[in-house]
Amino acid sequence: MANNLDCYLSSLQNLELIYIRIIAMLILIAIQLLIIWIGFACYAKCKNWTFNKSIISNTLLYLYVSNYAALIKQLCSIVSKRAISTISYIQGDVSLIYGTDNHIFWIIILGIPGLGVFGALIPFTLFFVMYMNREQLDKIKLRRHICYLFNEYNQESYYWEQIKLSKKTIIIIILTFFESDVLLMASLLGLCLLFYQLLAVNQKPYIIQSLNFLDIQTGQICSISIFISAVKYVSEKGNVAALSILLQIFIILLCMRLCYPFIINIFRVYFKKYKLPFIEQVYKILRSIKADCFLSRYLNNQLRKLNNREYRRKTNFAKLRNHLISLSKLQIGHQKQMVSMMNSQSTIRYRQIVTITDVEMNKLTSP
Repeated sequence: MANNLDCYLSSLQNLELIYIRIIAMLILIAIQLLIIWIGFACYAKCKNWTFNKSIISNTLLYLYVSNYAALIKQLCSIVSKRAISTISYIQGDVSLIYGTDNHIFWIIILGIPGLGVFGALIPFTLFFVMYMNREQLDKIKLRRHICYLFNEYNQESYYWEQIKLSKKTIIIIILTFFESDVLLMASLLGLCLLFYQLLAVNQKPYIIQSLNFLDIQTGQICSISIFISAVKYVSEKGNVAALSILLQIFIILLCMRLCYPFIINIFRVYFKKYKLPFIEQVYKILRSIKADCFLSRYLNNQLRKLNNREYRRKTNFAKLRNHLISLSKLQIGHQKQMVSMMNSQSTIRYRQIVTITDVEMNKLTSP
C-alpha cells in the first residue's frame, strides 16, 4: 500500500516525492481524525447523546503517538545529507542535491518547523500538562482526555510515554545521521537501548509486572542482535563466510525469541475467547456424522462443563458488580451526609459568631 501511494504521489510533477510524502501523511492523519469525528458525532446525534469530546482528544493522541516515528524519520531525512563521491545528496532521496535553493526552502518551510512542532513542542507540552496536574491525573475530568498517555503506567511513571518518544527520536537521529558508519551506528544504538534498560529496571513503569519484564527482555534481545549484526558486518567485509552464516542463525533465533512471548500471549487470548465456539462447531460436525461415538460424548461432556463454568463466571461477575455498585452508592450517600453535616456545623458556628458580634456591638454602643 505504501509503495502504491508513492507511485501515485510520484505522478505529481510539481513537487518532489520526499516533500509530498510528508504532506500526504499529514493530510491522511487529518482525514482519519475528521472521519472519526463525523462518525461519532452522527452516532451521538442518532442516539440523542451528548457528544463526548474526550473521543477527539484521545484519537488525536493515538494518531500522534502511532505516527510519531514515521513522521520524525521523514522530517529528519529532509534536513540530513548523504555524501556520495564528495557530492552531498538529500538523505531521503539521493536523486536530489543537498543545499539547493529549493531544498533550503523546504527545510525552512517544512523540515525545521515540523521537527520543532512534532518532535519538541508537542511532547514538551504534553509533559508540562501532566507534570502540572500530576496530583490530579486520577480525576475523571482530566483523565478522560489524556489517559492514553499514562493508562498502562504507575502513578510515579506518568511521563514514561514521553521517555519512549524520546528514545524513538534518538534512534531515528542515529539511524539517519550515522547511516554510512555502521559500527558507530551500532554502538550508539546499543548505548541508547542500554540507557533505556537501566531506566526501566530502576523505574519499573508498567502497572502489570509482566510488561516490565517483557520491556526489559525485548531491549536486551535487541541490544544483543545489534552487536551481533555489527560483528556480522565486519565478518562479511573480511570474507569470513562461515562466521557470517553462524551469526545470521543467531540473529534469526533471537528474532524468534523476541516474537515468542507476543505470539503465545495472542494465541492464549484468542484460544480462551474462541475455545467454546470451536468445540461447539466440532461437536456439531461429529454429531452429524455419528452421534453416539466416543469423541462426540467426550465433547458433549466438555461442552457441559465449559457452559457451567461460563455461567458461574457470569453469575459471580454480576454479583460482584452489584455489590460494588451498592458499595459506591453507600459511599456517595455517606459523603453527602458528611458534607451536609459540615455545612450545618459551619452555619451554626457562623450564626454563633454573628450573635456574639451583635451582642458586643450593642454593649459598645449602649450608654
